Amino acid sequence: MNRKQFIGGALAILVSSTLSFSQTKDKETCTATTKKEVKCKNTVKDGENLCYLHNPNHVSEDKESVVCSGTTKAGNKCKSKTKDLSGKCHHHRK
Repeated sequence: MNRKQFIGGALAILVSSTLSFSQTKDKETCTATTKKEVKCKNTVKDGENLCYLHNPNHVSEDKESVVCSGTTKAGNKCKSKTKDLSGKCHHHRK
């Protein structure tokens, strides 16, 4: 096998593998445009046309921040805030 045959075979494999990836079903994208008049590239949920950023009816599930219930190595209360249900910040969760 010479160099041209090798490169040709490698190129054929590359093209065929690229085509197989392009055959997968694309998710639907947002129909809105950005501030710079470019089509939004965010994906949307089934049955919707707008992403969470452009949908005026989107309600985020904001959790209330609380002060961590953990203690530092010095024995003081931790002053970090967390939204985790355990009530502990990322330093004290295990």
